[in-house]
Amino acid sequence: MTQSYLKSCAIPDRVTNQIYDRFNNMDVSDDIDGGAVQSNDYVPYVWLSIISMSAWIDACMHHIFHGIVARAMLAMEDVFAKEDRRGPFEDLINPYLLDIQELRLDWLHMKPLPKIQWLAEDELGFSRILTFVYGQFFLNIKLRDSSNTTKGALLSMRQMLIALHVMIALLMSPTNPAVDLIERHIKVFLSCCHRFIVLFYDKNETPFWATTSNFPSLLNLAAQIRIYGPIRWYWEGTRECYIQTVK
Repeated sequence: MTQSYLKSCAIPDRVTNQIYDRFNNMDVSDDIDGGAVQSNDYVPYVWLSIISMSAWIDACMHHIFHGIVARAMLAMEDVFAKEDRRGPFEDLINPYLLDIQELRLDWLHMKPLPKIQWLAEDELGFSRILTFVYGQFFLNIKLRDSSNTTKGALLSMRQMLIALHVMIALLMSPTNPAVDLIERHIKVFLSCCHRFIVLFYDKNETPFWATTSNFPSLLNLAAQIRIYGPIRWYWEGTRECYIQTVK
């Protein structure tokens, strides 16, 4: 059955045979403590956990993309609205986004702005190109003449977006970066969010990162990854609402 499926994907037999040989020779043995098994790097550690897969709620799709990325996008939309530049920016960037949408790439789902009824897979695709998208704003859109936005605030926006992009790349990387490196970049991103709030908003305004538990919960990921492996292996589960209790 597997071989027939791979043929339907235009994968040649020589590749299929290599896959079979490699997995057929995997060293898998029963664990002395019972239940879990030990294997080599081909099997994600999270699959070997005694915890039911249905317990892996609010994994990367909802936490990182439908949570962090989505909220960062709304924060930038707020900036554009305050500067009365939301329309010009969307007119500038939407032709690019629509061109990407027409390609119908399964790894780069795309919708035009503004962000309305986006799914996590759309925000995942957007995260791949967010530095390009917002780079067009910094390169091509002039602020209104009466703007109070300082150069420091603009710099903090760029730092926040770049830090977000790097953090996501490390969290989702198939090369499994060191957990300490991931943790440092999570803290860099959160620090950039705080700096942006301080430099752009009035001190009495509630920070956007404080209105959701997604941002503070980033600090839990390093310890979680150390135990259960990269978050890209986690399943969304069937009890998504329960994550609020966990957080």
